[in-house]
Amino acid sequence: MARPKTDSKTLRWTLIGVLVAFVAVADWYVGGVGPRVLLGSATLNLTSQPDAARVFLDGEVVGRTPLLDQSVRPGRAVVRMEHRFHDAVALSVSPARGEVEDVHVEFPAATGGLEIVTNPRGADVMIDGKKLEEVTPIVLSPHPTGSFEIAASIRGREAKIQTVEVLPRQNTEASFELERVPMSEIHVARSPRDLELEIDGKPYRPGMTLPIGAHKIRAQRPGYAPLEKTVEFTRGRNDESVRLVRLQGSLSLAVARLTRTWRCRTPMPGASARSATPRACSSRPALPPCGPRLSATAATNGI
Repeated sequence: MARPKTDSKTLRWTLIGVLVAFVAVADWYVGGVGPRVLLGSATLNLTSQPDAARVFLDGEVVGRTPLLDQSVRPGRAVVRMEHRFHDAVALSVSPARGEVEDVHVEFPAATGGLEIVTNPRGADVMIDGKKLEEVTPIVLSPHPTGSFEIAASIRGREAKIQTVEVLPRQNTEASFELERVPMSEIHVARSPRDLELEIDGKPYRPGMTLPIGAHKIRAQRPGYAPLEKTVEFTRGRNDESVRLVRLQGSLSLAVARLTRTWRCRTPMPGASARSATPRACSSRPALPPCGPRLSATAATNGI
């Protein structure tokens, strides 16, 4: 009767042993407590340029760069980094137990192709705020990879913006459907008539058309105060008036005291009238030979 009890006990210990072995093997493969106790661990600091690269350690995704204080099993490991706009880079590392190793990857430059088309054709294009010399359609190949903001515009059409990604060895197309926008017809009454008038920095022409919306008017003429204002133009005919105000000036005049000095010749005894010595006269005789001498000073201030 004791034998069945012994068999049951043996089976129990057998199952416990199998379970422990299974846990140990699983722990070893996942780098759990067992390998760390037996082998220890190493640390990797994983960075890249540009950032946000996916990091694989021995084929397993562990995160995105920058990835610091990544604990790994000592020994050889394969690090692979992938970035959307660059070719993947793989390298081998062999950190020792307790070692901290820095792993940095500089992704090599990559190129693709970019084609920009619009309807209608002939639109101006800006890429990341920089205007291109060409008008659509435009083909740029090779073109650096990355994410770019593209704006397309043409007079009388609604400007549009979109963000596109250029990937390595791939052609990317950016297409725009530029729809018509309502236009306004501008008529401006001017005073004085010969003033210089600009709208949005361009010379005014009677009946010129502009997209509806806010526009800046600037008027000037010598002798008048310049004028700047913003006007909201609506669809259809718009009548506007611009009147300049004449500049006002002032004149001040200061006149000094006027003095009159008479000079005459009085014959000296024994001398002829022609050789008489000039002297000051206190009376007002008939006009003397030397005539009156006038002196005055004046100061003026202009406008």
